Amino acid sequence: MNDIKKNLRKIMLERQKNLSESYVEAASRNIHEQIFSSELFRNAENIFTYISTEKEPDTFAVIKKAFSENKKIYVPKCTENKMSAVRIYNMKNLTKGMFGILEPENCSEKISAKELDIIFVPCLSACLSGKRLGHGRGYYDRFLSGHNEKAICLCFREMLCGEIPMTENDVYMPLVLTENF
Repeated sequence: MNDIKKNLRKIMLERQKNLSESYVEAASRNIHEQIFSSELFRNAENIFTYISTEKEPDTFAVIKKAFSENKKIYVPKCTENKMSAVRIYNMKNLTKGMFGILEPENCSEKISAKELDIIFVPCLSACLSGKRLGHGRGYYDRFLSGHNEKAICLCFREMLCGEIPMTENDVYMPLVLTENF
């Protein structure tokens, strides 16, 4: 199973690398429109989102919109084996963390997954059936374990996969959101 996932990650990383900037921008805008028009987002008070990297669905616009609506924003802070949801008040006090991804410096205000209203989850690839391929470290699976009902996996249509092998530790996504649906 690990070899199958490892090979699939290689394939999907290569596919991700070849996504054009114009595609990423246009697809991200379409994803934003769906998020912002959803009742789930409008009613949410506590929002958890990853901080996007270059070839992922953009979350900076989601964070900005949530701040403008006085919602509480929580982002990942990773340590050796654990990911915490840490509140941020702006985008200024973020520094590159363990994996080169922006994280909050101050970790004083944390919240559990069960207290969140929406959890936006990144992926390398996903199936519309809810199977998700991450980067293989299991942070999101451990964080979401038992609390995945509020999870929304953001995935570009170009990164969808027909089948992703799952183990007993992998957490299914109740919703995979692309630029098309």
